[in-house]
Amino acid sequence: MTASRTLTFKGALEPSDSVTLTLAFVPPGPATFSKVFPIAWKVLTVSGNKSLPPFVWNNNFGGSRVEINLSTQTAVSDEYEPVTLYQTTNLVVDNSRHPPVYSFSEPETSQDPNTAAVVNRTKKAVDIGSGYITGSDPNTEFHTALVWSPVPDGNTVDVSFAPVLTIWANLPNVTESQLIGQLPNVAPLWQGDISHTLGPNLNFAVSREGGQLVVKGPKVFPGLAVAFAKGTSLNIDLQFPAVNYTAELAFATPFLAYEGATAIAKQLIRDYYPIRVTHKAAGGTQVRLELGLPVFTSCNDAERDTLKVIKLLPNTYGRVFITGHSGESLRFVEDGVEKWTDINPASRQWFHAAAVTVVSPNAAFDGTNGDAFAKANVSESGKEVNGSASAAAILNGNGQAVAATEAAAPVQPETKFRSVRRAGGGRRSALPLGA
Repeated sequence: MTASRTLTFKGALEPSDSVTLTLAFVPPGPATFSKVFPIAWKVLTVSGNKSLPPFVWNNNFGGSRVEINLSTQTAVSDEYEPVTLYQTTNLVVDNSRHPPVYSFSEPETSQDPNTAAVVNRTKKAVDIGSGYITGSDPNTEFHTALVWSPVPDGNTVDVSFAPVLTIWANLPNVTESQLIGQLPNVAPLWQGDISHTLGPNLNFAVSREGGQLVVKGPKVFPGLAVAFAKGTSLNIDLQFPAVNYTAELAFATPFLAYEGATAIAKQLIRDYYPIRVTHKAAGGTQVRLELGLPVFTSCNDAERDTLKVIKLLPNTYGRVFITGHSGESLRFVEDGVEKWTDINPASRQWFHAAAVTVVSPNAAFDGTNGDAFAKANVSESGKEVNGSASAAAILNGNGQAVAATEAAAPVQPETKFRSVRRAGGGRRSALPLGA
C-alpha cells in the first residue's frame, strides 16, 4: 500500500527571529555512519510566524547510483530504479561507452519478503542510494535519503528504510544533499518515524519556550501492524501501537451507553488516540474503551485524557464512571503470534512518559485513591518516577529503556513506476543498447 505524508513547517517566533532546520532520515543500527550515511534531506529557514511551502515523503522506494562530490560532500543520484519488498534489481555498467553507462535491470521477484534489494554487478565498488520517488512517469524525481558507501562488487543493499525523521537546529555549514558523516553533537529537536503518524498531513511548529528552541510535531506511534476494523460507526481505519490502555465504562441506560461512548471516542480520536469501542452486551450499559498510545504517552496520560473528555459530557449523556482500567505492552512477535504483558497500575511503567508529576484521581474509586496513586508514583529513593521521558527512549515490557524507534517498522512499500528519470539532468535507467 502506498503511503505518503505532507510536511508543513510554521514559525511561532518573534518577527525578527529565524531558525535554520536540518532534516535527515537517521536509521538506527551499528552500520549508521560507518556503512550507511544519512544526507541532509531538507535544510529549511523558518522565520517569524511564516509557513513554508509543504513537501512530500512517500514509500515508493527506489535505489540509485550515487556520485559524491568530494569537495562539497554532496550526493547526487543519477540512474535510479523503483524497487519494492520482495524484489531485486542489479546495477550494471557498460564500459565500452565513454563515459561508462550505468543501468538497472528490471526488478525480479526475490525470496526475501523484507528486502528491496539492489545488487552491485559492476565489478567495482560503487555508492548506492536509498530513497523515494515522487511524480508520475515520465516526470518523476528521486529523493535520496541514505547513501551506502562504498558497496563492493557482488554485495547487496536493502534500499527500503524506516523514515525516522530527525530535526536539528542551526547546524553549521550544512547544505541540502550533503552527507552527514557523524551524529551531530547537539540533541535533535524532534525525532520520529513519520510513517507511523495519524493522517497524511504533518504539521510542525517552531518556537522558543523559556529561551530554548522547540519543534512541536505530530504524535508518533510504534507502528504495530494490527489494523483497526473498517465499517464501524466511527468510520476509521487506524493502527494499534505497542502499548494499549483500557477503560471499563458504566452508563445509566443503554441509549446513553451508545451515544456517550461514541462521543467519547470521537473526541479522543481528535486527540490522536486510535480507539476501539466494545459494548459488552447488546442493549447493555457496560462499554470497554481501548486506546492505542503514542510514543512517550503513558497509561496514566491516557486515563487523564479520558477523564477530561468524560467531564465534558455529564449534562448531555448523564454520568459516566470508570469501573476498571488496565494496560498492556507488546513484548515481541514470534511466528505471527503476539506476546503481550499486563502493565501494573502501581508500577513505574504505568506512569512512565507522563508530561507532569501530578497524578490524577482514578475514577474507578471516585477520586478517593489519589493518595495511593501519588505514593505509587514515587520510587524507593523518594524521587518521582513519572517525569518527562527521554526523547530517545521508551520502556519495553521489562521496564528497560530502549530506543524509541526500535519497534518501528516501515510502511509496506509499493510502486507503480517502471521507467524513471531524475529531474534536472538525470538519466533514465535503461539497459544498454543490444541487451
